[in-house]
Amino acid sequence: MTGFVRDVKTGVRQLIRRPGFTAAAAASLALGIGINTTLFSVVNGVLLRDDAIAGRERLVEIYSGINEDYPQLTTSWPDYLDIRDGADAFSAVTASAYVRGILSGDRPQLVTGEVVTANYFDVLGVRLPLGRGFLESENAVPNASAVAVIGHGLWQRRFGGDASIVGRIIELSGTTYTVLGVAPARFTGTIPGIPVDVWVPTMMVGRLVFSGVQASADEDPGQTRLERRGTRWLFVKGRLAEGRTLADARAQVEAIYARNRDAYPVTNEKVTASVVPAASVRFHPLLDGYIRQASVGLMAAVGLVLLIACANVANLMLGRAVARRREFAIRSALGAGRGRLVRQLLSEGLVLASLGGALGVLVAWWAGRALSGFGTDVFPIPVSFDFSIDRTVLAFAALASLGTAVLFGLVPAWSASRPDVVETLKGTSPGAARGSAALGNILVGGQLALSLVLLVAGALLGRGLLAAEGTDIGFDPTNVSSLQFNLQMNGYDAARATVLREEALRAIRGLPGVVAASTASRLPLAPDINADSILVPGHHEPDADGTIIDTVSVGADYFDAVGVPIVAGRAFTAGEVAQQRRVA
Repeated sequence: MTGFVRDVKTGVRQLIRRPGFTAAAAASLALGIGINTTLFSVVNGVLLRDDAIAGRERLVEIYSGINEDYPQLTTSWPDYLDIRDGADAFSAVTASAYVRGILSGDRPQLVTGEVVTANYFDVLGVRLPLGRGFLESENAVPNASAVAVIGHGLWQRRFGGDASIVGRIIELSGTTYTVLGVAPARFTGTIPGIPVDVWVPTMMVGRLVFSGVQASADEDPGQTRLERRGTRWLFVKGRLAEGRTLADARAQVEAIYARNRDAYPVTNEKVTASVVPAASVRFHPLLDGYIRQASVGLMAAVGLVLLIACANVANLMLGRAVARRREFAIRSALGAGRGRLVRQLLSEGLVLASLGGALGVLVAWWAGRALSGFGTDVFPIPVSFDFSIDRTVLAFAALASLGTAVLFGLVPAWSASRPDVVETLKGTSPGAARGSAALGNILVGGQLALSLVLLVAGALLGRGLLAAEGTDIGFDPTNVSSLQFNLQMNGYDAARATVLREEALRAIRGLPGVVAASTASRLPLAPDINADSILVPGHHEPDADGTIIDTVSVGADYFDAVGVPIVAGRAFTAGEVAQQRRVA
């Protein structure tokens, strides 16, 4: 260790004596390590960052499927009750769904929440640092218990971290709730990137706006969301009982679904079950594979940038080693073995890599602050990830720095550690110079090859983006504006909402320059999809599954407003919309 410390000190002195070389090499490494650390911080925030859920290895995800195209969808409340009461392979089963509401006050705020079963925090193993969770009695009767647990972020932003928040009253979409507790800072919900500000009992779902994933069966006899067995809207998780296995849970859930297919053919005839370990699910079983593949591809691409930086620094160090060959010859003549010379040069490389790594972490820290909290309004609910630097990212940066030190330091160290002592001291050693030049040519060739790969990939990506930009999207977005609002979230019933929409449309159509205005349940190309199954007589058999299509409810003048030509037939009339005629 003493020798290593001495080598490091020598390396520091060597770098200080050559500030130009040090700055160029450190900048190259900072760029390569910084880009890699930044992307890894993104991968860490999306795929790896830990949350407050305890004992994830005993948790399972339970999905309902419609057919082989949609094997893992959400579950209805009656089906959840059947799982909860009929599968003793679980010690407990919980269900949740995303909702949105308006938090009243001096600054009204749109918040994302979850409606959850009373045992939600217990099943997930999440301990509340302040207050308590829900009681079963608070989730027994619809709209009877207006109580809430608020997220740590909302507690800090809106209430200044006030410890007396428990017991206070908040108003959410016109309903007053009593705050029972505060969630821990690390727990922001069960799906990364969708931070939850408030949790309320499932029985309060009718007072908030549903914003989750939903699949509905036709001819469901139920009147409300909690009664309809064919309306599937809940994410379900179960914790395995002591001594029970995933196979036990899967067998029991599949048996329950088989019974329900016979008992409720209208809503459950083709519904299947899927039970998977929660430890293997980050977002959703169907989505996780795509995200991991994209992450591996991006990490490989920026890894090439780091290799180019390493080759560049290795070439710089090789040039320095040629200039220092007389020094190495003297060291060798004084008894320094080859291993000793290699260690000295690798120590210098480690110092240089440490400097580049520190600068790279600063680059990643700045980029992480710019990217953290990044969200988009294209999704039905806000999406935000934390890309800050944590221990995992620092460990990656340290490993990257150590790896680069070996990569760019080994080749020049190995070359410089074989001096022809006599010829070098006499000043007549052309062979060493030729050998170093040959190695330098190889490194330059490698840099050019890797750079060419990245340039071709970048050109193809740019070409693809230009092609996508020029794609005919089927409508003309020029001079089209949209206004999104939710009247239910503001306490409007269906009748009042219809009146207000009509009044707003009349006012908008009367504005100067407006040639058409209409309503639609969603915007063109929006990611939220409302899927339905259609059967066409003469095309489908009577007992066929039908064809899955995406449907949108629109008002009169919709096609004129978005610039979609009708190539056959005609568009809707205002009378057909007002009379709710079944036209398409």
